[in-house]
Amino acid sequence: MTWMKMSLIAIALALSACGGSPPTDSRNETADTRPIDELVAQYYGTESEPGVALMVVKDGDIVFQLTRGIANLDTGDVITLQSNFRLASVTKHITALAVLMLSDWGKLDLE
Repeated sequence: MTWMKMSLIAIALALSACGGSPPTDSRNETADTRPIDELVAQYYGTESEPGVALMVVKDGDIVFQLTRGIANLDTGDVITLQSNFRLASVTKHITALAVLMLSDWGKLDLE
């Protein structure tokens, strides 16, 4: 996964955390999820390439989830909501990026 793809996912998560376009209530069936769908579709266009699993949780409720692409290119296993990703320390960088972006936008105080 390129840094561009990881950055875009971090941005989507940060926007979700601060009230961006994703739905904010899992009970709201009419919430518009197209902005996230379109963002992900730009960088994960086909089901035959490495993909992404994305879940947005607010107040303990899942408000958005999406999977796209292949989890293992050797076996062709498709990414599902139950896919196990061995991410090691990569997620620390994404989290740090999201925290610094929220701080830069005035949505989070680093203190």
